Amino acid sequence: MLDKRTAAVLRTVTAEGEGYRVVDVGELAGGLPAGLRADGQSVDAALRRLAAEGYISVKYSEAGTYCVAPLPKGKEAAKEDARSRARSRLRLGAFWLPFAGAFAGALLAALLFALFF
Repeated sequence: MLDKRTAAVLRTVTAEGEGYRVVDVGELAGGLPAGLRADGQSVDAALRRLAAEGYISVKYSEAGTYCVAPLPKGKEAAKEDARSRARSRLRLGAFWLPFAGAFAGALLAALLFALFF
């Protein structure tokens, strides 16, 4: 199981598609969501963990520049993460939509009651 920051780094690496590409630590850190902003050391640690667990392949790393490629395990983990995030958004919508409808109905009923009585 990946923590949120490591999963976000994996999403950033797999977003570009197939094959190796050269990325900078600043590019990876800038691609993270606002709540998960990271410095170079934590991004480096996340990349090392992803490489050690077989999610990505790191061809070389030099002074904050990496040549990385997603592996099949990493692509599958990123897809599962995306599906999980989509399910989470659906559950939120399934709660808030009926809640907003019930609130609007109650507000309308209160306004009508105040208007006529």
